[in-house]
Amino acid sequence: MKVIALPKGGGKTTELIKLCYENNGIFVCAKEDEKRNILALSKRISCNLCKVITISDLLNLNNNYNYTIMPNDKFYFDNIDYILFTIIKRKLSVSMNIDAITININEEAK
Repeated sequence: MKVIALPKGGGKTTELIKLCYENNGIFVCAKEDEKRNILALSKRISCNLCKVITISDLLNLNNNYNYTIMPNDKFYFDNIDYILFTIIKRKLSVSMNIDAITININEEAK
């Protein structure tokens, strides 16, 4: 697993789009408006992504998108911290303030 750690506006999403495109992966973002922005950005940089879904799509939280995960699927998560908070908030149905998180940057992590 690769971790792209750059400051805000540093090109994290652009790099992730390129990786996803090169590996024919599935790009996962937090919300529908981000999905539209990702599709537009991918066209601008000539990396037209075939599959961009939201975390709600992936987890079928909206019951309007049905995706079956296949064993060889490669996923590329943008803004994983926001995605994690979205999942926690929906699961607990409560607002929380999370002050810190850790991320395993071991290249061998699966």
